[in-house]
Amino acid sequence: MSKEHLTSEQYTELKPFKDEKSRYDAPFGKQSLEMQHFMAALEVTREELMIDYAIDEFQLKEFLFGTPEKSDEGKFFNIYYDLKNKVEEQKEDSNKKALIKLLNSGKAFEKKIFYKLFRTVLGITQKEFSEIVNMNISTIRSWEQGKSVASGSSQMLIYMALPDEVKKELEVNKKAENSRPSAEVRVFEGTIRSPGGKPVVRIKIRKNVPRKISRSRSNTIERLEKVSEIVKELN
Repeated sequence: MSKEHLTSEQYTELKPFKDEKSRYDAPFGKQSLEMQHFMAALEVTREELMIDYAIDEFQLKEFLFGTPEKSDEGKFFNIYYDLKNKVEEQKEDSNKKALIKLLNSGKAFEKKIFYKLFRTVLGITQKEFSEIVNMNISTIRSWEQGKSVASGSSQMLIYMALPDEVKKELEVNKKAENSRPSAEVRVFEGTIRSPGGKPVVRIKIRKNVPRKISRSRSNTIERLEKVSEIVKELN
């Protein structure tokens, strides 16, 4: 029996359902419809589903129609949630790749989609985002609507909050891996830089001479320390 990949639309046209209302009339119609969409998103065939979850053709039909036998309800939901988790993992991976691509373009902060994508990857609200950069929620909304862009210091705070798996994929870090300290170390040892490498704040360090840091630079470091604490709480 040849394998057949169906699109989301083709799955939802499976009989006996003829319209949206009739699908939801089934005992587990909503879940069965979502299951069909999950299969389409993951490109899982009916044959593969039967093999992977040890179910027969009759069970598959009942599952996709939302009418599993009472004894099969546990297995139905196991498959449903397993496929759902795989789709969510796929979305998370896709969002991280999109975020990395934007950052590597060097124009991430100019694009409004970046800010919402940043929140999506971190799984945070606009309020939590505002706490990371020490700004009002109205400023976050302005960024996400494309009315303004983050300043150099805010860009650095955003960079500090990026997940480690995203940071290590950035071109600026790959090039610097064997030649200079990481961004987090540079923040406290010398120059605070934006993800693109542009200096934001410079702190001069001389041997055997106590360094003096201006109030504005001291506030910047305090904000960086604060964002580190917030990120730890989020994780």
